[in-house]
Amino acid sequence: MLKTILKGSRCSTGSICCVRTSNAYTRNHHTRFNTALHRHDISRCLGYCWYRNHANYRGCNAHKFSSSSSRRAPGYGTAPLILPFLLSRGIGPYSGVGPEKGAELSSNLQALFFNAGSAQMFGYYNSNPVSDIRNLEGLRIWNGPPRGAALTSGRAMIQLLSGLKEGEGYEGIQNPWPDAVSSITGGGADAWTIPEGLPSGREIAIAAAGDITIHDVPSDILASKLGQQIVNAPGHAPYSVPVDEYRAAYAGNGITIVTDDDTFDSFATAFGQVVNSSMDEELAYQITKSIS
Repeated sequence: MLKTILKGSRCSTGSICCVRTSNAYTRNHHTRFNTALHRHDISRCLGYCWYRNHANYRGCNAHKFSSSSSRRAPGYGTAPLILPFLLSRGIGPYSGVGPEKGAELSSNLQALFFNAGSAQMFGYYNSNPVSDIRNLEGLRIWNGPPRGAALTSGRAMIQLLSGLKEGEGYEGIQNPWPDAVSSITGGGADAWTIPEGLPSGREIAIAAAGDITIHDVPSDILASKLGQQIVNAPGHAPYSVPVDEYRAAYAGNGITIVTDDDTFDSFATAFGQVVNSSMDEELAYQITKSIS
């Protein structure tokens, strides 16, 4: 069993899942929020590392997966937890792996600790405003890259706000991450929904082309049955930051923040720091200690 130096609790399997405070820094101050991810079972506590010849590991990060592999890699990486959940079942982007192989691969992984680094938001240019975020019929909405956790979360956000599914009421626009800003600033979308940190350099870059407005998820929608299903879905976690601090993070950048109360509420994309389950216990302890 891995040593833990962070507050944690046991999953249903008995494995320890650590909970870490994620700090979102702004100018001259920071906002802290805690995410109680220990409530997820172990299938949600798996990161994604791709094995080749039982020796190579292919690491993952927030926006790019399977970008490189090396025999020297220690089997350590950051993964959004929705992807390993899909991998463990061999579905979605991993349907080609199949449930049996997916379960085998995911069983060899363990999460040292978690963080919630980005929260879903909805935005648009003030020059082309969305009059009602609950009515998105007929709009072109940038909702993520062509595949992956962000696209899943983006589609969930639009369905939560408006009840619409992509292709059945709105047009989903997808580009690779490096092209997201240019696609939006170039007029390729009427609005966008993206999981963002605080502050987000991407939102500031988008606002450089014109003032924008960012919405959280309205309280009644977030508290709805669907809202709670999405918040508690594999790979997601609750997110709530005082709106004054959220606004301060974007001050002077032409960004208006809209909420219906005194907090910016949404669902966060949860990430895990993942290692091979055979990693030496002392090494796992030292990695966790160094980051905490």
